[in-house]
Amino acid sequence: MSFELARALLRSGAVSDEALTEAIGTSLADRIPLIRALLATGALQPERLDAELARGEVPKVSSLLPDFAAVARLPADLCQRLLAVPLGRDRSTDAMLVAVADPFSEHASMEIARCLGTRTRQVQASLGEIELALSMLTWAQSPSLLPEAADSDGDRPTEPSPPPSISNIALAKQHLETAMDRDDLIDRLMGACHALAERVCVFVVKRDAVVGHACLLGDSSRFKGLTISRAEIASGFLARALSDDQVHVGDTPRVLDPFLGTSDDAMAVTARVEGRAVLLVVVGGIDDPQRAREELETLSIAAGEGLASLLRMRRPSTLTPPG
Repeated sequence: MSFELARALLRSGAVSDEALTEAIGTSLADRIPLIRALLATGALQPERLDAELARGEVPKVSSLLPDFAAVARLPADLCQRLLAVPLGRDRSTDAMLVAVADPFSEHASMEIARCLGTRTRQVQASLGEIELALSMLTWAQSPSLLPEAADSDGDRPTEPSPPPSISNIALAKQHLETAMDRDDLIDRLMGACHALAERVCVFVVKRDAVVGHACLLGDSSRFKGLTISRAEIASGFLARALSDDQVHVGDTPRVLDPFLGTSDDAMAVTARVEGRAVLLVVVGGIDDPQRAREELETLSIAAGEGLASLLRMRRPSTLTPPG
């Protein structure tokens, strides 16, 4: 529990002694973060709590994409218990950025640093943004996501249920539009799509082919660089996705079976810059097809706008590779 936060709330007059004492008791008894206890006991409303947390003297971030690889190395419930999310490496310092809800304590980032064996740098996000990122992590933290995972009898685990859909598509859209470069945008796009679908593949669109860039699930090392020529996709739903801006549905192409599986229909959509397809996104394992269709279309438009913004900033090397 963050005693630093408790003292800050008392100093600002945000809560009374009695309300804070009740929240601290709930935090200790139920073993939940003080922030959750403050809301559960009604000591603070969410808007006031966010305003108080924003007083912390650490950098603020407005949208989050978890670093799934870092999260996989943490205890399964650590991020939920700490209300903290690893975001990836700070390129200037090589420290792991950790978004926290409570900026008054370094306990969360220090615990994550200890587990990862690396330096961390703390940034602060609103409780709502942290909760959205945690909802994306809930499914991603499942041990059954690991290709080599097995149950106690040595058998393959049963297929996990699909991840929850994005609860705030506007936040995901904003997150895409503020990416730092193409690779950062693709990482954010995959994270947003992963909240809609179990499996995600992203191709870079070149003149004569689409080239595998990254995938979630499957053997990602085999996928990177996978090339499918335009001739090989001259018909079918991938071809239709490349030809216009709509989300298209069809049977999974056999070449993608190792990455998307064979039992589900897949959806494909493109991100476009000045009308030209730049990225092709293919997803499989969808829980709510209608919602996925609508949100994928929104995400593809946002991704295209983000890429166009990068181009306007004169970063042509971050967009499409030569060819």
